[in-house]
Amino acid sequence: MTIDVMATRTAAAMPEAGARHPLSPLSAAEILSAVAIVRSSDLFGDRTRFETIELFEPLKADVRHFRPGDAIDRCARVNIFEADRI
Repeated sequence: MTIDVMATRTAAAMPEAGARHPLSPLSAAEILSAVAIVRSSDLFGDRTRFETIELFEPLKADVRHFRPGDAIDRCARVNIFEADRI
């Protein structure tokens, strides 16, 4: 199952997140945030496993218009599965 998890970050306000550009890889903090969002949902239980967590690339227009310090909408694509359904 693939789900998209979105969190808004501001590059200037959150440099520790690593989101200095819309195409920067997800930082460790963003990955942990995506995991926490999935784990907090009642739809997924203790048997949920994470296969992949990656950047869901923004629209090209958003990348072209980006200027350092602009707010960046970051979205993670999360591929998960249930351990007993492999």
